[in-house]
Amino acid sequence: MTMVAACRFSEGATIIADSRVTWEISSSINIYSDRAQKILYLSPMLAIAFAGTVPLATNIINEIRACINRKSSLNNPSKLSRKLSRIARFYYQKYLYDSGGHKISVCLLLGGIGVTGNIFLWTYEPPDFVATTVPKWIVIGSGAVVSSYLERNFKKIEAEKDTLQIKSHRLMMGLESELAKHGVKSVGGLFQAILLSSKGICPLTYGFMDLRPEAPGPAKEISISKGVWTQKDLTKKKEVQLVEPKIIVKSLPQEERFHDYEPPTFEKRDLKWYLGHFITCLKTDKQINKTIFKGVVSQIGSYLYPMSIPILVSLEFWGPRGTYPLRIYIDNCVDKMLILEDNISVDYPYDPVELEKPLRLDIKETGPIFLECYIEEHLLGRKALFFGKPETNPPRTLKDMVDIREHAIKNLVEEHHKCSDPVLKSRSCFLEFFIICEEVNIKDSEEYEFLREFKAVYFNKYPLLLKLYIASGFRFSKGKHSARVDLINAFTHETTTIASGNFEGSSDCIVTPVIGKVLVRIPEPGIYYFNLYVDDQFTSSILLAAETDKPKFSYSLLDENIKSVESGELLILSKRSKQAEH
Repeated sequence: MTMVAACRFSEGATIIADSRVTWEISSSINIYSDRAQKILYLSPMLAIAFAGTVPLATNIINEIRACINRKSSLNNPSKLSRKLSRIARFYYQKYLYDSGGHKISVCLLLGGIGVTGNIFLWTYEPPDFVATTVPKWIVIGSGAVVSSYLERNFKKIEAEKDTLQIKSHRLMMGLESELAKHGVKSVGGLFQAILLSSKGICPLTYGFMDLRPEAPGPAKEISISKGVWTQKDLTKKKEVQLVEPKIIVKSLPQEERFHDYEPPTFEKRDLKWYLGHFITCLKTDKQINKTIFKGVVSQIGSYLYPMSIPILVSLEFWGPRGTYPLRIYIDNCVDKMLILEDNISVDYPYDPVELEKPLRLDIKETGPIFLECYIEEHLLGRKALFFGKPETNPPRTLKDMVDIREHAIKNLVEEHHKCSDPVLKSRSCFLEFFIICEEVNIKDSEEYEFLREFKAVYFNKYPLLLKLYIASGFRFSKGKHSARVDLINAFTHETTTIASGNFEGSSDCIVTPVIGKVLVRIPEPGIYYFNLYVDDQFTSSILLAAETDKPKFSYSLLDENIKSVESGELLILSKRSKQAEH
């Protein structure tokens, strides 16, 4: 059986089908094969899709193609629509039963673009196969269980101010999720999809991966080349090509599942988020090519307690799609108090979420405190702060303030250095920042500047040698530690260590910056993790997309940028760059 869905938007239309065929060997035994092409081209402006018995669909489609070859006027969608009804009725009545005496059936969907650019969608159902116009959307086949998803979500997708391509990608994600809920065994394989617009019919590549930096996750895609759809398992390096129904009917039953839409296990997944930075400061300056944290705060001095002080928390992380509770606590090692609660949305797992949260801290007395940030129950970061009282009297003149400041800062740092973090006794470190960029400037631990943080690179010939800085900041527990950064292919999990070192932790509460310039060899296009390990324990991860002039994993390029990459230039896409989504 099959799922074929068609949706009409103001920008055009999309037709989506699964790739599974089912052989019923007996009442209790079925064989499934995920290699059937169910959307077939009839001409540059016409396509047909089917759901149902493959031999019957084969006869109808073969006859339609023969008629188009004999009579070019049938390239007109309206004329072909009437012809298709007559042909489908004829073959349905002729082959009403298969060789085993079982009744057979088929549903058809015809899509076409007229000479004026109008888009036509019709469905045909037995026994009469009357052409029925698709007003907004339709689902045919055993995958019709996804109709409830479209009833709930079609208007929302339709109203989004996005391209037809992006709407179609979101539609496929929703359809797959809905199929997984119902667990329809006769629907499987990756979706094949086409876009219909005034420019003609265009195939839509589709893929997904489970972003798991610590262990391999599934990564699959489907693409078309020279008219042949190919499903690829990027993790297992396996390929399965789709074949037309006329090939399927000549094949022997053979189990070949490529992708199942599996129902959820209902077990709570161990969701994780990966920290980019958790920094307290007075102000930030965030632009496309640079990020500056001004007045980085770790120690604060005041002559009077209790006191109330405003502070800015800058946070960056990436992780699974969804909406989650974010909470920040203040911990004085005796009591823990919630000071911020909010809901945050992760729309794209591969795009870091950047947040800035102004807080007001009410401090009763001198000593260390810790800010803890949680997403759901996941501890994302723990920041150490120290509040002290200067040893000198309050300044009376500007000169007094200048003289006192340097002494006071030194004293506060020394006092903070003596403090201890009880939570750190059970782990190696807490991360303050982990960033890859072209240049780093850290000024007296009071200002951090990161220039051109990497999001994606575009190059026409691999391997690519890439010069970059790895900037990190830790609070190590006391004692000796090792740290390393591995470059990991997200699809195959092939791993290369690109940086490593040994460090001595002398204070639980003082941040140790670790900055290194490295030459990284990117072997081939793909998605890569920069995984950070401390004492061989996974700590955090950064995503980098490595693209050619024909991007597959990240963002599309402007025409002038495509030409630059084609000519051999390296293009670096910085964080916060505004480009059209691919």
